Amino acid sequence: MTIMVTGANGRLAKELIPCLEKYDEVCALTKEELDVTNKGHVEERLKKWNPHCIFHCAAYTDVDACEQEYEKAFEINSFGTLNIAKAAQNCLADLVYISTDYIFDGMKQSPYLEEDKPNPINIYGESKRLGERFVQLIHPKSYIIRTSWLYGSSSPTFVNRMIENAKKKEEIQVSNSEFSTPTSMKDLVEALATVSKHSYGTYHLVNEGSCSLYELAKQIYQEAGVDPALVSPVSSGKDECRAKRPGYSVLGKSKGFRMRSWQEALHDYVRAVLYKST
Repeated sequence: MTIMVTGANGRLAKELIPCLEKYDEVCALTKEELDVTNKGHVEERLKKWNPHCIFHCAAYTDVDACEQEYEKAFEINSFGTLNIAKAAQNCLADLVYISTDYIFDGMKQSPYLEEDKPNPINIYGESKRLGERFVQLIHPKSYIIRTSWLYGSSSPTFVNRMIENAKKKEEIQVSNSEFSTPTSMKDLVEALATVSKHSYGTYHLVNEGSCSLYELAKQIYQEAGVDPALVSPVSSGKDECRAKRPGYSVLGKSKGFRMRSWQEALHDYVRAVLYKST
C-alpha cells in the first residue's frame, strides 16, 4: 500500500513521514515535485503513484504574510486542496486534510467541538476553511484534522524559542490574551498514523487541556529548571501582528482520538531538547 504525503519539506510532514514509513511505502513529494496549484500536475502525479491514502500537508502557513499575499493563500490552501481532493476522489484514495484552530473566531469562550460553526477572522483561517469545504463537498472518504500550536524539532516554533530564552535565563514578556492547546507534533503524527481506524469525518487532534501563551512560557521555564518568575504577562502581543488571532481557539473533542495532556507532552519534549543540547 502506498501513502502519499504532500508538502514533504514542511515541518509536520518531516515528522509524519518517518512515522508512516514504519507501516507502509511512502511517496513524499515536496512543492517542487508536486505543485498543488497545478490541476494537471496533481492529476498526473496521483495517476502515476495511485496512492491508497493521501496526507495533504502542503499549505501556506505564514499567518501574517497571508494578509498581504491573500491570493497566494487561497491559491495554495483552498484551490490547491480542491485539486488534491478531486484527484484523490478520481483515484479512489482516502484523503487526510490538515486544518487549523484558526477557522474559529474565538468568541465562544469554551472549547470548540467538531460540529461548531467556523467563523475565521484572518485570511489564513478563511483559506483553510474553504479548503475544508472543498474536501467535504468533493471527497466523502476523507478526514479533516484540526490541530493547534504545533511544536517539534523540525523547525523553529514558539516552544523552541522559549526553551532558548530559558537556557539564557532571559526575562521576557508573553501574551496572556491568547488561549489554545500546545500540541506535540510527535503525538500528532503517531495519532495520524492510526487515522484509518476511525470513520471518515472531522476530528480535533490536540493534546488535552489548554493554556495561554504566557502560561505555556512559564511552564517551559519551569521544565527547564529556570525561575518562571522571569516570564511576565502582557496583553498586547496579538495586537502587534498583522493578522488578527482568535483570543480563544481551544479545540475540544466530542469523538475519536484521545491524547495525553499538553503538560506531559511538553515535559518530555523540553527534557529531550535540553538533553540533546548538553
